[in-house]
Amino acid sequence: MLSIVRNFFNMKPPVNVALLHDVDIPTKKATFGMGCFWSNDSLFGATLGVIRTRDHTEVIELDYDPKTVSFEDLLEMFWANHEYGLTTKLKRQYQSMILYHDEEQRTAAQASYKEVALRFGELRTEIAPATTFYPAEE
Repeated sequence: MLSIVRNFFNMKPPVNVALLHDVDIPTKKATFGMGCFWSNDSLFGATLGVIRTRDHTEVIELDYDPKTVSFEDLLEMFWANHEYGLTTKLKRQYQSMILYHDEEQRTAAQASYKEVALRFGELRTEIAPATTFYPAEE
């Protein structure tokens, strides 16, 4: 028993101490602004294939396993789970937005935008390149 206690207190933290566990599979990033981030964190955080979410006051950044869930699947969740920022002008901090991390995501985001615009009319969702992410709750 004493050796178990000693081992426990001599444990080294994971490489990234912000993680509960290290993930050794390749992931991609997706970043969405859907108003307040709390519900978005719950929505995406409970999705099979989403490995980690990082929330910000206005957007949520997530790491996902593209072998389990596609960016297009995440876009469908994005469009289906918020409405108030799609067509209504809001403060900039609650802007509906998709921040893409590569050209493949940009193309997919723009295609999905066009599809949703056919249903709702003019949208206020911004599609822009992702830049440095600053966590809100640290």
